[in-house]
Amino acid sequence: MQKIRKSAFDGSFMKDCSCRLCGASATAKFRLCVLDHIEVWYFECVECGSLQTEEPYWLMEAYEQSNLACSDVGAAQRVLINYSFVALFAKLLRLKTILDFGGGDGLLCRLLRDRGLDAYTMDEFKVASYAQRFVGSLERSYDLVTAFEVIEHFPNPRESLARLFRCRPRLLLVSTMPYAGNGSDWWYLAPNSGQHVFFYSAAALRLIADRHDYYYYAINGRHVFAKTRLSRLQMTLLSLLTGNTPLKLYRAYLPFSESWTWIQRDLQLGMRHENIL
Repeated sequence: MQKIRKSAFDGSFMKDCSCRLCGASATAKFRLCVLDHIEVWYFECVECGSLQTEEPYWLMEAYEQSNLACSDVGAAQRVLINYSFVALFAKLLRLKTILDFGGGDGLLCRLLRDRGLDAYTMDEFKVASYAQRFVGSLERSYDLVTAFEVIEHFPNPRESLARLFRCRPRLLLVSTMPYAGNGSDWWYLAPNSGQHVFFYSAAALRLIADRHDYYYYAINGRHVFAKTRLSRLQMTLLSLLTGNTPLKLYRAYLPFSESWTWIQRDLQLGMRHENIL
């Protein structure tokens, strides 16, 4: 049995800390055992209302085996759901270039390219096995940047989010579960993995948009940051067509349309690349 490592904060008193997103004071709310052996305090910001762990000094251990937590059995299914959502989202808003930030092994990028979209992936902690020749960079601009189940992993969200917005995409599409005063039994805290360290309130998501001069929209469980305001028609179409039932129907249709055309395109690109080398 592993010995419980005590929190960096003395359990005998409640010590405030600074919010890593907005800089305001954050007060101790509860503590949990992270990675089954580290006692960690969680703090709630008095200004933006976000929840955060104390400074996450255990992240090297949390990612030692993989960037994907062993308890995350829904990862493959999420890729398929995100694939249909992004493909439809891009079609409705006429988006062509896409970067999947924190894209892991590149499977979402590969599926989007199979659909004919000019998609790239980027992950500082994982090799893009499915899209090795399509690794993107935040040094160039894109119509759409996606970050699915990524931003809750940021130990320093202010700096990391600034990097995403610096390339000024037309839209940034994010998925994360908003914090709304949840207690220590909230499943999204995922203390066993030790990888979720910052939880954004709805107010914090709006703050992020304001800070970077973007418009914020919540659409069927996703968070959209738009450089220019979305029209009422665009919002209506996005809300209706990306709901659970339409998205399931669209997802069922997607794999049987156009894929081989674009696979062959990328195969030829790869062959030309090897001939050049």
